[in-house]
Order: sequence, then structure tokens, then C-alpha cells
Amino acid sequence: MHKQKSFPLRIGEQERRRARKLASKMGLSENRLYSNLIQEGLAVLDLAPDVPPAVVDAVSKARRKR
Repeated sequence: MHKQKSFPLRIGEQERRRARKLASKMGLSENRLYSNLIQEGLAVLDLAPDVPPAVVDAVSKARRKR
């Protein structure tokens, strides 16, 4: 059996309230909502072409270090 590990998620209280409300409307736990969002986000990224971003979309090195 797969042993699940904890992962602390730092999220603002306002966003967390919105997530709890959305999870409740969808009949999901807050944890399941986050898990589904991560899985769906990764699936979308898998569909993206493996090319460098356009110059206007690139994040500067200074911003990446934040």
C-alpha cells in the first residue's frame, strides 16, 4: 500500500476560503481539490510544446530568484 506523505502548502487565507467553498460546492475535500488541480495542471503542461517561451513571456532571472 502507498504511504502518503504530508506536504505543507502555504496559501493565503482568502485563497484558502475560496478553495474550501469551491471544494464544498463540488462535493470534494479541500485536499482532493488541490490534488485534482495539480494533476490537471500537469496534464495541461504535458500537452505544451517543448520550446523556449517567446521573449515577451520569459521570466527574468531576477524574478525567478524570488
